[in-house]
Amino acid sequence: MKNSGTPSGISTDVGRRVPGSPPAGQPLHEWIAGDLRAAIARGDYPPGTQLPTESALVSRYGAARGTVRTALQTLTSEGLLASRRGTPRIVLGTAVCQSFSELRSFAQWAHAMGHTPGGRFITRTLRSAVPAEAQALQIEADAEVAYTVRLRTLDGSPIFVERCVYPTWLADVVMALDRDCASVTAEIARLTGIELASGTHTFDVARADDLDARLLGVAVNDPLLRRRGITRKTDGVPCDYTEDRYIEGSASFTLHNSVTTNTLSRQIRPTRAATAPAPRRAPAPHRLDQEKG
Repeated sequence: MKNSGTPSGISTDVGRRVPGSPPAGQPLHEWIAGDLRAAIARGDYPPGTQLPTESALVSRYGAARGTVRTALQTLTSEGLLASRRGTPRIVLGTAVCQSFSELRSFAQWAHAMGHTPGGRFITRTLRSAVPAEAQALQIEADAEVAYTVRLRTLDGSPIFVERCVYPTWLADVVMALDRDCASVTAEIARLTGIELASGTHTFDVARADDLDARLLGVAVNDPLLRRRGITRKTDGVPCDYTEDRYIEGSASFTLHNSVTTNTLSRQIRPTRAATAPAPRRAPAPHRLDQEKG
């Protein structure tokens, strides 16, 4: 196929480049991963087919081999590709997932996937920690913490209710954030320079309380997928203890298993408007703990 001669660009056809460049500030490997992700979602590479070789992709994108390899590793970590040394990369599926092999906030994941995340504080208060919170945050019993409740949205649709507890040394930062802050994680990093390094995630099923019912448009006692997590700094000190309750049908967590990698990933599905009640069918209870660093 004839090459346009454009020095940079994207395409789903090997050898042809469409003029363009990554948005300001976006690394080239993320841009390449996004183009390939979109091509897989469109069905250009159906499940079970091979992706073009690294050499072909290097030629297509005019990028270094290491850059292309990093993009492919991203797609592999998301469960879209199977990769084994010496064999072609095979497309596994089209679902857009967040890999838990890297530490990303919900907002960071949503932006990377081309979605618009949202967040609105419903409650922000200072109070004493309850025993479970004190244990998770490794603080003294009854120590003061900042307790927040936020409604999280994806492309304007309610996804989950987030209840989060922060230790005293982060309380002032959290309490001063904008009511409609889309990413507390990003704001904490910007204001304090704190880098998050590891997280522990526990999954099970909870029943909707009055607040969940009002914010998510479900009935009291409806089943909700619950994620409880502890996020830590590079020195291991806990930064927050969070409980997320997802509206039924809005999210799933999948463990991708192979001889070379075991990746836990999150898939978010668009939901109905908040006023439409979710189905009352309860998912099978499931618990999965994973420590990452």
